Parts: sequence; structure tokens; C-alpha cells
Amino acid sequence: MNTALKTLLGIIVLVLLIIVWKSPLVRDSLSNITSGLNSTSTSSDKNLVVEPNKNGRISGHVTLSPTCPVERVPADPACAPKAYPTTVLIKHSQGAKVAQVKTDAQGEYNVWVSGGLDYDVTPLVEGVYPKCETKTVHVDTDENAVANILCDSGIR
Repeated sequence: MNTALKTLLGIIVLVLLIIVWKSPLVRDSLSNITSGLNSTSTSSDKNLVVEPNKNGRISGHVTLSPTCPVERVPADPACAPKAYPTTVLIKHSQGAKVAQVKTDAQGEYNVWVSGGLDYDVTPLVEGVYPKCETKTVHVDTDENAVANILCDSGIR
């Protein structure tokens, strides 16, 4: 192989590496890995050591309902369930904290985790209400597990 061809192939490889490095998918994965590695814990937290190769994903949205004191028939659109922006805690099903991620304004979240494991997904709340359910999901390698969570507002 001549020198010009080797140089051209080297440049192509370098450009491809830069494109992959700058992709949002790679950035999000690296962000989730470093946030999990840099998180602080108390002595009561069990921390699960997860390989840096996070090859599964958990996503979903958190919803708050009811939003009006009396639900009507037919349903009032103003009283429809609303997005609930919060922080979602991801734990290995045996209790070890794996990740913590904030939802966006629409209550949507997305986090990369190791595939082949079960996880408990719980929104963090302060006080008695809202009361949010915990969802347990199995994340397969190279798959997305959806955990949509409903929170009870306490409005009656």
C-alpha cells in the first residue's frame, strides 16, 4: 500500500472517530457513566459496580394525576393527567443504587444501564404527596425497557 493511500485511510478513520465521539448517543452514555461513578453515597447506600459498557436503556415518563378535585364524565381536558418533572432513582433489583436522572419538563427520562439485569425505577419525592409507584423492569442487552410511572397527587 502506498503512502498516499495510508494517509487517506488514516484521515478517514480520524474523521469517523470524531463523528462518533461527537454523537449525542455517545455523549449521553459517557455522561451517565461518569455521573454514576462520581456520585457520592452515604454508608447506608449500596453501590453496584457496573461495567462501563452500558448496553441497555430505561426510558419512560412520569405522570401526575388526578389534577382536579372531582373527575367528571365526560372527562374535562383541563383535568387530564399532567407531566411530573422530578428526579428518577434507578436501583438494581437487589437494592444497589445504579443511577439518578432528572426528567425533562414533560416528565420524560432516559438512562443507559447494563443489559441483562432487573432494575427498580422510582421517582424521588419530598413529603407525603405525591405518592409514586415503583416500576421493576428487565433490561435486555441492546434493548430499551419502558417504565412509565404514575404518581398520585393526593387531590380528592
